[in-house]
Amino acid sequence: MLGDIITRATQATGQPHVCIFGEMVALLWTAGNYDAALRLEDLWNALQELHAFSLYCAYPLHGFDGEAFAKPLSDVCAIHARVIPAESYTALDDTDDRLRNIVLLQQKARLLQAEIAERKATEQRLRRREQELSDFFENATIALHWVGPDGRVLRVNRAELELLGYTRDEYLGHHISEFHADREVINDILVRLSCGEELHDYEARLRCKNGAIRHVLISSNVHWEDGKFRHTRCVTKDITERKQAEEERERLLARERAARVEAQEAVRMRDVFISVAAHELKTPLTSLMGQAQLLNRRALRDDIMSERELRSINVISAQASRLNKMILALLDVSRLETGQLSIERAPLDLRAVAQRVVVEVQPALERHTVTYYGPEEPVIVTGDEIRLDQVLQNLVQNAIKYSPKGGDITVQVTRDETLARVAISDQGIGIPQQDFPKLFGRFYRAESVETEHIGGMGIGLFVVKEIVSMHGGVVEVESHEGIGSTFTVCLPLELEHAPV
Repeated sequence: MLGDIITRATQATGQPHVCIFGEMVALLWTAGNYDAALRLEDLWNALQELHAFSLYCAYPLHGFDGEAFAKPLSDVCAIHARVIPAESYTALDDTDDRLRNIVLLQQKARLLQAEIAERKATEQRLRRREQELSDFFENATIALHWVGPDGRVLRVNRAELELLGYTRDEYLGHHISEFHADREVINDILVRLSCGEELHDYEARLRCKNGAIRHVLISSNVHWEDGKFRHTRCVTKDITERKQAEEERERLLARERAARVEAQEAVRMRDVFISVAAHELKTPLTSLMGQAQLLNRRALRDDIMSERELRSINVISAQASRLNKMILALLDVSRLETGQLSIERAPLDLRAVAQRVVVEVQPALERHTVTYYGPEEPVIVTGDEIRLDQVLQNLVQNAIKYSPKGGDITVQVTRDETLARVAISDQGIGIPQQDFPKLFGRFYRAESVETEHIGGMGIGLFVVKEIVSMHGGVVEVESHEGIGSTFTVCLPLELEHAPV
């Protein structure tokens, strides 16, 4: 079509050459259709091979704003035989003005190039930081996600997907409530965030893809832009193992409390049984002891029994006496447990009590020797003489019992500025170190080869410690296996009789 128009124009004017203004390229360029504009230039150039004409194109200079148009502008200029600058330059008639304009344009070009270079560097830094932030978000070891104002998940990282077992497509774009086990909890979270509140360690339960429940702590706030809710910034911390451990601990504590109550009830019932049994046994035992003593006196008076019968009566008396002591010890334990054991306080000479115990014990011994050591002057303490006598009797009898091969036993009384001490030492089997913490426990007996054939209920030391504690004192122990033991009772001195 254009070839025919050019031919007719040449024939009509009689001129061999015509001029054409190509406005279409400018319209296409202004519309942003750059490839079409350059293609149209190519079509014009091809037409020039068939017809003689001059083509004038006027491109709007503002269409080449920006660094990205440097090459397209160069391409446009390359396909034209002649290029004329914009009107602001051609309007300058004076050569010097044009030269000055060129200098200014060159300066602006240099400044623009420097600015472009700086902008490129800035854009590169921004892209690198964006990549670093994106990598941090995606590969952080803690679960992260964004939620939009409509409650839908906008972004999620790998840690959160792995925590709950979803794929990215199964998570992104879905409402966050789909992944919460408690609807009221997520509703409360969204309402608080919408009101501008920040959440810190908000406890919630999330539902995994496989149906399992994860306990989490949520910390979140909202990114606001021009007063508009853009998205949340949510950190999710998995506390499932801690929660399970807490629940297990609570179960164990509940079981332990139940076991303790059961044990306390069992102890109470045992103490009741011991108390009742001891009282019930004491009456017939007292009668038995009385009858044995009566028979013994009659036999000695009338001389009507054989030596064998007398030995039998003595055995009955000794065993009845031993059983009586055991019953009294059980009664003491029962009274101590119920707080009914009391002491009568009065000044007493601890030295005299220790001497009396030694005198009473010695005659019945065959393989042991009990020796007293102490000061000549009285050692006065405040306490119950009967109970302190019981303490020393128990410790001396223990020393005898745990020295099965015999040997020397010493009872030594000493004092200093504030304390009176009675130390009972033996040369017996000794006590293993591992038994020390439980030594004064109720019904506790050290177990070893040496103690297999030694009788006892394990309440003597318990009673000793409790009675001494009621007097404001302590019991100390020093022992070595195979060498012997020393039990020391420490009691406060009566202040009026303490040495100056």
